[in-house]
Amino acid sequence: MAKVPARLRAVTYSLSPMRTGVMHGLFKDWAAGMAKRVQENAVDVGLFCALPLGATVWCVRATRARIDRCVRVMRAVRARVGGRG
Repeated sequence: MAKVPARLRAVTYSLSPMRTGVMHGLFKDWAAGMAKRVQENAVDVGLFCALPLGATVWCVRATRARIDRCVRVMRAVRARVGGRG
């Protein structure tokens, strides 16, 4: 069987001269759209950003406090051994 060539139509695309705003809807509802996205993702932000950050800050503060206590004890021991206290 011989292949029959398909007939293609020519399609032309053009911009309308009546509509001059290229990105008319991009910034129209920007504030409302961003507020909606923030509201929808607030739980995810809390779970995956704020919770690990808070845990890290808590661990760092606890570690610094433990090191400070250890340094105070070591200084007190050195003062007693050295005869200065």
